[in-house]
Amino acid sequence: MRRLLLILLSAALLPGQLTLDQKVHDFQNLASLYMKHYAPLEWKKQLLGVDARQITPWLARIQRSLDDLDFLEICAEYVASLNDVHAVFLNGSSFMADSGLFVDIYDGKVLVESVNRQLLPRSRYAIEVGDELVAVDGKPVDQYILEFSRLLKLGHEGATRRFAADLIVFRPQGNVPRAHELPEVSDFDIRAQDGTLTTHKIKWDRFGYPVTKLGPVPAPSTLSLGPRREAVAVDYRRPLREVETWTARQHNARVQGLREQKADGEGFVLGWGRRTPAFVPPPNFVQRLGRFPSDFHFSGTYTAGGKRLGYLRIPNFSPPSATIAVREILTEILFFEQNTDGLIVDITRNTGGGCYLLTAATLLMKDRFQVPGQQLRPSLQLVNGFQQSLEIAREVEAEPWIIALLESYLSQVVSAYQENRGMTGPLPVCGVSFEGEPVRDRDGSLIAYTKPLVVLIDEFSASAAEIFAAIIQDNKRGLLIGRRTMGAGGLSFVQPMNATVYSESFSTMTVGLLVRPNTVSIAGFPETRFIENVGVHPDVFLELMTAGNLGSRGQTYVQDFTGAAVDWILRNER
Repeated sequence: MRRLLLILLSAALLPGQLTLDQKVHDFQNLASLYMKHYAPLEWKKQLLGVDARQITPWLARIQRSLDDLDFLEICAEYVASLNDVHAVFLNGSSFMADSGLFVDIYDGKVLVESVNRQLLPRSRYAIEVGDELVAVDGKPVDQYILEFSRLLKLGHEGATRRFAADLIVFRPQGNVPRAHELPEVSDFDIRAQDGTLTTHKIKWDRFGYPVTKLGPVPAPSTLSLGPRREAVAVDYRRPLREVETWTARQHNARVQGLREQKADGEGFVLGWGRRTPAFVPPPNFVQRLGRFPSDFHFSGTYTAGGKRLGYLRIPNFSPPSATIAVREILTEILFFEQNTDGLIVDITRNTGGGCYLLTAATLLMKDRFQVPGQQLRPSLQLVNGFQQSLEIAREVEAEPWIIALLESYLSQVVSAYQENRGMTGPLPVCGVSFEGEPVRDRDGSLIAYTKPLVVLIDEFSASAAEIFAAIIQDNKRGLLIGRRTMGAGGLSFVQPMNATVYSESFSTMTVGLLVRPNTVSIAGFPETRFIENVGVHPDVFLELMTAGNLGSRGQTYVQDFTGAAVDWILRNER
């Protein structure tokens, strides 16, 4: 009774709040969205013991919620419980607060890795790279990480903690509903590298509109019907582009853009999706690509252990210009084939993307190779896309085998759509076949890198980058070095879906599951062909996130992967 009176009193004192009926309506709409579209629903129950269909406990929490922000936090936690980087709940707030610090987790500690000197001039703030952030406003950083990890998860515990660490120093309300409740100035307890603990008073740089309560009767949103279909299109695969985007969801595209502007082009994890490596190349490195803004890749050569090594960084698989990217990588592969003994391909901190992943992988293959597939949870939109592709293929008189395959795929999609929570069997990614063919010129000569290959991965190698890594590993083409990838093994549509009416929130959605050609057996996980939450595991474990690497700008890491690459070359020469 006391709790009920408290709720009623709170509602009376907070005019403009959503009613309980409106909160329940919105939450049920959010849950229904996942029942309808979310592909890994059953996988999450099997792997994590999370059953998103059971919403009674969530509704009980909503009944006890005191205000709109409580409600938004519950919605965020519901989606976060699925532990999926492609599934994110976003409220409509544009508010964010920036402290001017960048931090990440090294050796288990939250260390400063960059300082925005426009906000925090060195003359007033003696904070250096490598210093440890201990607490903010008296609350230990581990407590913040625990709290923020409840609101958004990335499919990999280590990646989630690193994301949550950044939220200590940069608060977007789109992800953290109570971000606006920060004081004007906060006390940052920072331990210098000599052990001295100093409290720095830092004023938050605030921008955007802070949401304190939600209007109880907002106008419902409308959906765009999109462009009309052309009468005839030559590219029969054009309607299927929706199922060819495997990009890790950065926490909020609008927030990400502002964060980048305020910090010289860096995301919440320094270098995520960026061309420049997260480490300084060795002293004898001769750079080729990456010196000009128009370059998509970063590349070069260096010598070690009597061997000449090529280095190629692919920052993501969504190049601004596919034409430029293909020309660049083809030129580099031909050069490396003629001038190196081994090649290191760096897809650490790669945000994923689209079918450029297959272009890059194909240029590393000497023989026919297997490609992962994906199981889809069909929507009517997806059915229409497959139907349209088949019709276009018939109109342009595509080869009979292509038409037959599209008919088969459409049949699977329609069958799954008509089932209760139906899923298709595995369908090819980036094409109509589960096999890839090596590239050859007009004379039939192979165009590929044929020498020993090493691929660098980490917990921020995400989505399409994980497909790339799986292709290399599944076909025994090279050695994977680093840490387990993110486990973002799903497909999400490009635009977030309208998730709620009254609270005007959005959610991204995983509508497909990547499937490797063969079952993998990894300690700590069930035998599976899925990449979601499991990731792609390295053949050789190597850690970049150490205090020593932060202080040396990754020199120990470079020495270690270089040594492993040289050993791999020698092993393959025997």
